[in-house]
Order: sequence, then C-alpha cells, then structure tokens
Amino acid sequence: MDFEIKDGCLNKYTGNGGVVDIPKGTEVIGEMAFFKSAAEVINIPKGVKRINASAFSACTKLKTVNISETVEVIGDNVFYGDIYLTQINVSEKNRFFKSVSGVLYDKGMKTLIVCPKKAEGVFTVPDGIEEIKELSFDSCGQITEIKLPESVTKIGGRAFWGCTKLSRINLDGRIKKLSNSIFYNCPAIKEFTVPDGIEEICGRVFGYCFYLKKAVIPKTVKKIGENCFRDCFRIEEIVLEEGLESIGECAFFDCYKLKTITIPKSVRHLGRDLLGYCRSLKSVEILSENLDDESFEAIASLEDSVEISIYSAPSEEMWNKFDEKTQSAFINNALKNIKSLNYHVKSKYSEYIKKNLSTFLPEICRKASVEAAEFLADEGIINSDTRDLILESMEENPACKAYVVDFLGRNSGNLNDLFETEINDIFSL
Repeated sequence: MDFEIKDGCLNKYTGNGGVVDIPKGTEVIGEMAFFKSAAEVINIPKGVKRINASAFSACTKLKTVNISETVEVIGDNVFYGDIYLTQINVSEKNRFFKSVSGVLYDKGMKTLIVCPKKAEGVFTVPDGIEEIKELSFDSCGQITEIKLPESVTKIGGRAFWGCTKLSRINLDGRIKKLSNSIFYNCPAIKEFTVPDGIEEICGRVFGYCFYLKKAVIPKTVKKIGENCFRDCFRIEEIVLEEGLESIGECAFFDCYKLKTITIPKSVRHLGRDLLGYCRSLKSVEILSENLDDESFEAIASLEDSVEISIYSAPSEEMWNKFDEKTQSAFINNALKNIKSLNYHVKSKYSEYIKKNLSTFLPEICRKASVEAAEFLADEGIINSDTRDLILESMEENPACKAYVVDFLGRNSGNLNDLFETEINDIFSL
C-alpha cells in the first residue's frame, strides 16, 4: 500500500512516484504528506475537502497537480520547493479555487495563491487581484518582470524569494508593508526605490540581493526590519530620508562596498550590529538627538577606523556600561559637531568629561577643533587646574593650543609669563 490513511486523512505517501491517484474516500491530505516524494503528477479526487500546509512541499519531480471540485481549503506553503511545477489545474466546478494558465487563484480572483515555477518572462497579475500570498512566486527563476495592477494592497512574506532573474516590479503606495524576505535572493535587482506610501520594510526584504547597488528609502517608511539588506555585497549607496524611526538589528550587515551612510534625525532606534562587517565603511553620520540606549551599543560596535558623527548622548546607566576607550570615542565623535549639538546633549557630555578629566582630556585635546576648545572653556573645563594637562596634550594641535593660551591669558591675571612663553612656542612650530 502506497498510502497511510487514518479516519479519512492521508498522512503519508510512501510510493515510488510517477502518476499518483489519491484514493477515493480521502477527505484530508495531511501536512507534509508528500514531502520529498517522487510524484510527477498528483490527481486529487472528488471527496477531498482539505489540503493541509506543506502537503506537497519539496516534491522536486512534481510537474502537474489536478484539483477536484470538492476541495475547499488549501493550506500555506503547499507547493513550497516544487521547482519543476508547471501546471496547477482546478475543476471548473470548484466553488473555492480557480486556475488560469496553470496559476492558482481563489474563485473570486481576489488572491493569487501559487504561480508554477516554470513561469517565465513578464508576468502580469490580473486586474482585481488584491493579495499575493506568501511564497506565491517562490523560485520562479525565469520571471524577469512582474506587473501588478492597482488593486493589489498586500503581498505576503517571501512572495518573490529566489526569483533570480526578476529585475523589475511596479510596487506602489497602496501596499503599506514590504513583508518578510519578499525579495530575498533576487540578484537581478540592481537599484530599488521604495515607493512613497510604504510604511514598513520587514526583515530580510533585500537579503542576498548581491547585485543591488543603490536603495532609496522614502520619508513614509517608519521602520526597517532586521537583516533587511544583509549580504547585499555590492551595495554602495543607501539613501534614508527623514521620517524613518527605527532600523533593526544587522540591517546592513555584510554590505561590503558601503562606504558612507547618513542616519536621519528622525531615527530613535538602531539595532545591534547594524553595520557589522561593512568592510569598506569609512564614515557614519547619525543626526538623531534622541537615540535610545540600545542604539549606542550599535554605535560602539563599529570599527575604530570608521569616522563617526553623533548628535545624541547615552543615559548615565548606559554610559557606565562602556569602558574608558569607548566613552572617550563617544565624546570625540560628539565634539566634532559641537556647534550643532543641542543644549541637553552638550550638558551630558560636559558632565561625563568633568567626572573623569584625567582620562578624557588628553585624547580630547589631541583631536579637538577650536570650536571644541571653546566649549571646554565655556564649561569651565579649561582652567588653572587643568592647564598643564591640556597644554601638554595639545603639543601637536597648535591652533587649539593658541586658543587655550589666549583664553588663559585673558582670564587669569597671574598667567602672563605662561602666555608669553607658550605664544613663542606656538609661533616657533
């Protein structure tokens, strides 16, 4: 016997494949019942009412499925991994499903359920379709373009997973969310501008799109999910517009050719390892003034060679979790933009510097701009008690040293001799 059937449910097919006629009296085809079978044609007879999730998944020889008039329910991912599936036929008498040119739809032609893997060229989704189901075009490796009607408002996760020749699709703002992994492993996509109106880009949407060079995220997008652009090895430019609020963990992980990126002011959250293994990364500008604490962990994990500009400050609780090297790096990264920092952020960094002058001042003074030196003076950090440490640290920073000497000379009556000596030293450099 080629079938294990109990109480009308076909739980497992154990036959040798070829043409398979499901026995009469079967009412349900169980989950994964034909998993990895060698079936080439499956005939589903009258009486079968339900096909459970993944029932025919990974049937790599399956080419044709004939669905009878009595089938009422088809579960998720029923044909997942059926790489040679060419035709899904549905009886015209079926009240729930319909087949057009081998593509499976619901009877009312509102939902596209499965497109056979052997579809090729330009695929035009019929007018009136509102939803494209999860994995509906999975591994359709010969499709080059998908044309969507204006009626489509929802696309399920992994819908175009592995469409290796897909290079064009006309998304628009009626679709509010790019679901999980919908373009995963679509290497023919070279540039992608997310349409205005889309509000969320979920996890791994562009994962392993390894020929993608440029992506533009519009102001309507509020959230970018984890691993969104992971392993986009050739991406060189990612444009993030104001309006974005959250970027998930590892969103740009392994983007080898990405050299620079600007995070908009509207962003409040950066996930961990956001830019991990971005080996060409040179500079990151993070314009937000109100990052949450987890974001600072993401920034702290960046390589020392990356030029970072920040306009926000961590809480004291988060600050105390960092070692002195990381704390010093945050201060220096902030002081680069001292003129643009708001009062709250300036006060935070001033507080952190004052708590440990001997640790932070030498590094700050070596790298400080004149504007940063002015900030240190305004905060009372440059004074007679710190002058020796500061001046010694500024030996290779003559512009700042000149400012400090002038400031001390103007504000400390007993420092005239020091002023003259240091000025002479500066002019001799």
